[in-house]
Amino acid sequence: MSQTKSVSHSVFVPAPQADVFIAVTNWGTQSKWIPFTKVQGVGKDSHVLHGKLEAYTGIGRIGFLDTMTITKWDPPHHCEVVHTGKFVKGSGLFEVSPNAKGSTFTWTEHFEMPSGIPGNILWAVLWLPTKLGLILSIHTFSRRFKKISQVS
Repeated sequence: MSQTKSVSHSVFVPAPQADVFIAVTNWGTQSKWIPFTKVQGVGKDSHVLHGKLEAYTGIGRIGFLDTMTITKWDPPHHCEVVHTGKFVKGSGLFEVSPNAKGSTFTWTEHFEMPSGIPGNILWAVLWLPTKLGLILSIHTFSRRFKKISQVS
């Protein structure tokens, strides 16, 4: 038995929805805005339904591999993955919505945690660093995107 715990955060990005979606799903550049994480597509095409991804999070040899499969692919609106690795279970969602001055990028993660007290204790330990990491990442993305678009 398990329980689902979630974190989510949104940020404004001063660019059109399609441009933001392309940048968000550029797996190879995610290491520039997600700390201590390198993401890559697996196989010929990782930008389609059922495409495969790998993300290594850590420093040097201390870390873990998070494997994922794309379960929803609807550019420029959203990309959803299921985490299939040993350590991270659940799903993640990138959503990009247009607004009057650009776009809103929302990143949501749903984690499958053990049920009962063990899961609650584990979540109590993991929640804050997970939430802060997510917030830092998407705000870094927004700032980075703004700088890139100003240079273009």
